[in-house]
This record gives sequence, structure tokens and C-alpha cells, in this order.
Amino acid sequence: MRAQPELRRLRAERRLFEAHAALAVARELAGVLGAHLDAARRGAEEARRRALAAETPGAQRALEAARREVEAAASALAGAREQLAELEAAQDVALDDLLVPLA
Repeated sequence: MRAQPELRRLRAERRLFEAHAALAVARELAGVLGAHLDAARRGAEEARRRALAAETPGAQRALEAARREVEAAASALAGAREQLAELEAAQDVALDDLLVPLA
């Protein structure tokens, strides 16, 4: 029965291909989210300086909005990194399935 080991190999190759493709997309997203977080942090620092100088309610609201933006961006990046870890684990499983002798 040679068909079953061949079928398992093909399935493992397909999972590996899919994991690789998903990893490429997830890495790109993580890069974009990282850049967004950096920009949000710079914006929050600028808003902090303006709030210190202006001491107005409007400047304080802008600072709070900037801080919320940083928190949201950090959370999104953490989620993307978590997804990357899951995809890397799936890729490892697919690679193991390919490397295990198909007896």
C-alpha cells in the first residue's frame, strides 16, 4: 500500500506550502503594524509635549487619544506576533511530517 504514505507526504507538503504563504502575509502585516506603532508612539510623545506646553483641555484630550492609539497599535502588533508564532508552529509540524519516515 504505497498510496497512503504518498498521500500523507502530499498533505504535509500542502500544509507546509500553506503555512509558508500565511507566514509571508503575517510577517508583512507585523511589519506594517510595527511601523504604525512607532508612528503612534512619536505622535503620543508630540501630543505629550503640546499638552505640557498648552495646558488646555483640548491638548489633554489629544494626548489621551494619542495614548489610546498607542495601546491599540501595541495590541494589534501583539496579536500579529501571536499569529506568527502559531503559524511557525504549524510550519514546524508540517516539516516534521515530511521528515518522519513514511513507513
